[in-house]
Amino acid sequence: MAEFITLNQISKNIGARELLKDVSIALSTEQKIGVIGRNGCGKTTLFRIILGEEEASGGSVTMSGGLRMGYLNQHEDFSETESCLEWLVRTTQMADWECAIAAHEFHLTDAQLEKSPLALSGGYRMRVKLAAMVAMDPNFLLLDEPTNYLDLSTLMLLEEFISGFR
Repeated sequence: MAEFITLNQISKNIGARELLKDVSIALSTEQKIGVIGRNGCGKTTLFRIILGEEEASGGSVTMSGGLRMGYLNQHEDFSETESCLEWLVRTTQMADWECAIAAHEFHLTDAQLEKSPLALSGGYRMRVKLAAMVAMDPNFLLLDEPTNYLDLSTLMLLEEFISGFR
């Protein structure tokens, strides 16, 4: 197994609060790892450090050269003025037909792609976000709160996708 990401003694302080302390792990290909903890314990902060969106107070993050990271964020910048397909194109910087193919993998219809994501249920918004992530052809995934707002059919699609992801 090749290592994609190595965290070496990552620490993160927010004011006087020590959120992360000496976190070390090597994340390799063909692993599926869950990060579980209560709200506010630092899961999203850890992801943001891995993504380079936030700096650690100490330690280092090393990434392999062939890494293509897919990130499923808890919150997205959906707009009432753009359709799901327009959001996918803007987010992925890919052609509309490529985005539509990815969206159809998550059972999004052409009619749904013409609507604003804000007009869809939480489960279908998650499908749009998953389609954006898949369209960018990642080889490593970070999924932040992926089961929020999911109905049973979307949960099953997510489980199927994760099971088949290498």
